[in-house]
Amino acid sequence: MRFKLPATLNARFFIPLTVGLSLMVAGFIIVEVMAMKEVRHQVENERLVLAGVVAERVDTMLRNTEDFFRQQVARANLDPARFSNKNQAALGEIYNSFEGLIDFIILTDARGIVTGNYPYEKDGLGRDLSDDEYIRRALSGEECLFTNLYPTPRSVTPCAWIKLSIKNPHGVVTGVIFGRLDLNSSQITALMQPVGLGESGFGELVDEHGLVLTSGRPERTLTATDCHGLFTPLIRSGDQYVGEYAACEEGGQDDLIAFVPLQEATWGVVIRQPKDEALAYAHSVQTRSLGVSAAAVGISLLLMVLVDKGYIRPMRTLTSAFEEIVTGELDHPLPRTAYKELDDCICCFESLRQQLKASVAEIECMNAELEHKVELRTRELREAEQTVKRLLHQIVVAQEAERARIARELHDETSQSLTALAVMLNTVLLTPAETPDDVKEKLVPIQEAATGILDEINRIILDLRPAILDDLGLVQAIDWYAKKRLGEAGVQVDVWTIGNERRAPSEVEVMVFRIAQEAINNIHKHANASQASICVNYKEDCAVITIEDDGCGFDPEVVTANGALTNHFGLLGMQERAALIGGDLEICAAPGQSACIKLTVPYNGDVSNG
Repeated sequence: MRFKLPATLNARFFIPLTVGLSLMVAGFIIVEVMAMKEVRHQVENERLVLAGVVAERVDTMLRNTEDFFRQQVARANLDPARFSNKNQAALGEIYNSFEGLIDFIILTDARGIVTGNYPYEKDGLGRDLSDDEYIRRALSGEECLFTNLYPTPRSVTPCAWIKLSIKNPHGVVTGVIFGRLDLNSSQITALMQPVGLGESGFGELVDEHGLVLTSGRPERTLTATDCHGLFTPLIRSGDQYVGEYAACEEGGQDDLIAFVPLQEATWGVVIRQPKDEALAYAHSVQTRSLGVSAAAVGISLLLMVLVDKGYIRPMRTLTSAFEEIVTGELDHPLPRTAYKELDDCICCFESLRQQLKASVAEIECMNAELEHKVELRTRELREAEQTVKRLLHQIVVAQEAERARIARELHDETSQSLTALAVMLNTVLLTPAETPDDVKEKLVPIQEAATGILDEINRIILDLRPAILDDLGLVQAIDWYAKKRLGEAGVQVDVWTIGNERRAPSEVEVMVFRIAQEAINNIHKHANASQASICVNYKEDCAVITIEDDGCGFDPEVVTANGALTNHFGLLGMQERAALIGGDLEICAAPGQSACIKLTVPYNGDVSNG
């Protein structure tokens, strides 16, 4: 049966226009739904990428902690079979090396019995921990474990531990050492402050049971957060997840979360943000689309009411223009007609076209800005990673250089002196003495040799860390080292202070002393100077240390570049140390001119853990 339109012109116009308008609205709805899906997909991908970056940083931190813990334990040469003062001293050194990341250490023997702890607690010794799952696993041969959140052996305070098995040279497990991780340490909490999540977004580190180890919202730390049991199977299977997470409390907000499990522990990183805030942009796009659709429908209905035979031909032209707008062509203005009423309608559509064009431009601008921000964040993360690698490399190089220097000194002087002492003692043993005076006469050079060896060992100890730095302060330590080091080379040294001397934290004074020590060594080795001066100026809010010499000078850029190529980081090490305590190091030097190094250090300088 063939469908026939009514004979009236208005009816013939109204019916096709109604059908076309319905199709246009349906197109708007379809485009809106697709746009919403695309925006949501993009938001979820961004959260998942961010969670992956944070998880990688946490894995790196745990991996570095494990490696460093393993190195410290290996160097300590512990005997877990019994309690000893040597074990306690070694545990103290391991504890101090972590600078707050580990706040309690326990040592057990091969049966799981506690034989040492630090800070020392007498009541904890002899405790049987063999029933602990992680202790059993460590004793069975698993080298290193990061635990879930659970009470400590001495209290009910929730915490997490790193547990490391101790093996003898034959590979037999002789005990377990484990340290309690400080979940409030800045090294951990700083990782849970991801950027780009609006006002309410934050990160959390959860264990296998969904308990929060640390959070960007401190009040959520050590609480049960996985009311839906989502995280446990994801951690065990190693799968990632991104999507909505219904509120656990009645009346709470639903969240958009991204979850990525860790590789180094049975933990996972959760990036949370209220769903309404995370999808605010998508809702904005939806609102604007609805507004545009409503405006288009209203204007079209108005045209249908006012249309008559005089508008048919101009309407065809307008229809073509509207089809261009539907296809996305927004640059061509709508054509005008000779009819005032129709022109008024065209003006409305022209305003709508401009608004649509502005909205599209705004969306494109926001997308470009978002991509730029993601690129900047990615670059910053890469630079941070390179900085960490460079610092670790410098630390290793500095440690190896110091070990080589001590080995050379022990070999060149102490070892030879001990050999000579042994020869003299052997001579005394093999040569019979007739009288006590003969014995005394033979023992005099041996006594002198032993005294010389003792003096040499004391000198090496003072080079490692002069006691004068702790006893009398920074200025006296610099004065002692400068006159001792440069006086041997015939360099006249003047050391003086301006203002009232103020003591800084021990770690800051050590850093400043090491910078001054490196500068003094450079004068001794390279400057060929006859005079040097050191001034310590105590100002109101900072101290300024100036070290000058009248030597041959140098080019800082050339020296820095050569140091990077040869793995000698003298100037670079000084600059890094200054940065670690919030200070500023200025190097004023040129070939053939005197050199000057100026270090400015605030009194509240804080040694960075990074």
